[in-house]
Amino acid sequence: HLPRVSRDRLDAERVIGETAPAAPQCALFVYYHFAKAGGTSMREAMEKQQKFAPPARRWLVLRMQRRTQLLHQFENNASFRAVHPRCFLECHGGCPFVDVHKQVLAIRETVSAHGCRVLTATHLREPVSMTMSAWFYWAGKWGSEGRKSIDDYVHHLSSDHYYASYAFTRSSKHQQCARHRDCACVLGAWHAWLESLDFVGLTSHWEITYAMLARELGLATPPRMFRTTSQCVRNRAVKALAKNE
Repeated sequence: HLPRVSRDRLDAERVIGETAPAAPQCALFVYYHFAKAGGTSMREAMEKQQKFAPPARRWLVLRMQRRTQLLHQFENNASFRAVHPRCFLECHGGCPFVDVHKQVLAIRETVSAHGCRVLTATHLREPVSMTMSAWFYWAGKWGSEGRKSIDDYVHHLSSDHYYASYAFTRSSKHQQCARHRDCACVLGAWHAWLESLDFVGLTSHWEITYAMLARELGLATPPRMFRTTSQCVRNRAVKALAKNE
């Protein structure tokens, strides 16, 4: 099925508009970004909070390259938290989800005693929709290799493409499962990791997840993509399929 126009967008936008909770005095929001699942939109929305929200609602966007140092400062340095009371970290592009999540849970144990919240979230996306999005994103770069159609792109995907897409969540438990080719074990380990997160949303309902996070974190500025993204994705998907029929 093609990505549909989200019926949740108007409701979600209304929720954010009507609900103006106070931003937490101290908070760490960690988002685990799977490829082509809405993570860039989440980062852009948080950067918008940093740039345009009132000072009492602003968030510091932590850079992944310095994540270990910055997370350590947030956990152990009260002076750092006083200057940057609300921090956002996007875990993506080689960031080891399982290892970072263990660190984040340990930070939660430490800073909760100081009145700080730690919130974790991710989005999952239906594979066909994810593949369409990936092709649109990468097609221009692969033109020299002849992969100019969605059909060609799909036929060049490796047999473990979708497994590799979620490889950042692999732990020693996953490796043991993989060695024994135990698919049920792998799925169980992934499910356990997802269960440990505070929010697991679907990309097709991105706006609802954002609205829920806005309530929890006091986000003041709705993202610009609320009125455009889903319709845009659907139109591009229709055109691509028509071209390849």
